[in-house]
Amino acid sequence: MHIRGLAAFSYQCSLEGGGSNNNNTSTNSVTGSLVDRLNGLRQSLNRARLAAPCVLHISQLQDEFDRVEDLDIRHDQESRFLSCIFESSSSSSSLSNTTTQSIDTNHDLLWRNEHQYLLEQTDSIANEVMCSAPSVIVVVSTSKQLPAGPLLSSLVQAPVHITVPDEAYAKQLWQDDASFEEVKEFVLGLNAREIQFLRRRFVEEMQTHGWKHQKEDELMEYVLKELENSPLGRVGASKLSSSLIPNVRWEDVGGLSHVREEVMDAIELPLAHPEMFAGSQRSGILLFGPPGTGKTLMGKAVATECGLPFLSVKGPELLGSYVGESEANVRAAFLNAREAAASTAAGAAILFFDELDSLAPRRGGVGDGGGVMDRVVSTLLSELDQNDHADGNVFVIGATNRPDLLDPSLLRPGRFDRLVYLGLPTERDDRIKILAAQTRKFKFQDNQSPSTVVAQVIDDIHPSLTGADFSAIASGALMKSLQRLCHQAETEAKRLNNQRHNETKGTPTTITTAQDVLSGWDEDMLEPVVLAQDLLDAAQDVVPSVTEQDLVAYQSLRSQFSVQKSS
Repeated sequence: MHIRGLAAFSYQCSLEGGGSNNNNTSTNSVTGSLVDRLNGLRQSLNRARLAAPCVLHISQLQDEFDRVEDLDIRHDQESRFLSCIFESSSSSSSLSNTTTQSIDTNHDLLWRNEHQYLLEQTDSIANEVMCSAPSVIVVVSTSKQLPAGPLLSSLVQAPVHITVPDEAYAKQLWQDDASFEEVKEFVLGLNAREIQFLRRRFVEEMQTHGWKHQKEDELMEYVLKELENSPLGRVGASKLSSSLIPNVRWEDVGGLSHVREEVMDAIELPLAHPEMFAGSQRSGILLFGPPGTGKTLMGKAVATECGLPFLSVKGPELLGSYVGESEANVRAAFLNAREAAASTAAGAAILFFDELDSLAPRRGGVGDGGGVMDRVVSTLLSELDQNDHADGNVFVIGATNRPDLLDPSLLRPGRFDRLVYLGLPTERDDRIKILAAQTRKFKFQDNQSPSTVVAQVIDDIHPSLTGADFSAIASGALMKSLQRLCHQAETEAKRLNNQRHNETKGTPTTITTAQDVLSGWDEDMLEPVVLAQDLLDAAQDVVPSVTEQDLVAYQSLRSQFSVQKSS
């Protein structure tokens, strides 16, 4: 018996007339209040007893409690839930009298919060030495860890950790050994529901549009785009963007060769030679510099090249409005990263903290009143210090525009002790590589290579542009080529209409539209052709995102932290 939403279940029982006479709720009075939820709990327990032996599953228990900052109110609500369960257990004695043997009405209460707990209520039974099996087993699932309170204090069993499917289980869920090897890098790190969803969409697309996709990994990328926009969410991981292995290669990252070497030395070498790094203290990497210089893109490329799951977290997303919520979110981020690491053959994952300065500012300088940010920073430091685990190692990469705002304890050895500056590309070759990477999928005139076309125009483009600015130039150039293509279709439609008008001597006839013309073109004609002039015109519309004053300030930060690192 599965219940999700006790108040909704109480309402359904009132419609069916299935609730008890004492607790039946009028259809007009159900408001989702605590009283309605307790009524739903009683009615579910009553129905479970009537159907005994029965397994009663109450899903998402954390949603049944009001989100309040007052701990006394929270504890009172938990106590009332426990009292309801205890009362149901004691009141079921009348049910046992209807059988030839007395039925033990004890409940095995199983709590699951990505962990599982077991609570056994044992009532003494007079003149009996052994207890029979419980008539009702209550399974309660939660998507986040329950806070300390009466519920947790009533549990007697140690938690049982529930992780995401490993490779063997994921292969079983995929149900196709032939294609699993091609798509496993996209699947590992997802939970069972997401794997089943991806498998279903994969099969549907293969049957419907399979002729459009030559490779299974390309089809999986297409399906993943649908997953990103679908309502299917990661249970308990809404703060994390994804634990998939991203599809960003080095060719997508132009330039930044010095950054690539620094990052790969810190991650690739320990993976390739783990025996040489046994017992060494794992360090984190902090990428800092102006916005739009490719910090997030670099992290994704490293994860792809190393074949590791990539979990990206923006600092402000972890900050909650309730007591202890922010700290719990930080712990959950590391927990999800370790689960993703445990599911891979390499036993590692990359946890990327974007906008780290908003999550870990300098302690003692934030006027939040209750010291919330100080506790968040302490939690983050604690997780970094105990980052090496037998079940999976997590490489932590942070990104910030303002390293001077970070708490200094984050930059000590063993934490974020590798500081890598990502500045504006100044060398001509680096600028060519960045813009060529942004346009590598474009079709240029006369089938020229992106590098050739970019080299022709790079000297006429503003010298102080970031990677994001170059991306804007590429998008603008593509838009101009699309506009030109649409104009060609409109011109052709107008020519056909004039020709038909002359042939019919002005007699009204069917009008050809630009859409009709586009529908008649083949795929090669529909592909826009980008000209070198399109890049120049698009560059004229882009304003550098980093001013000269900002650049001077970032150069000062680079010098400051370079000295700190060397000293």
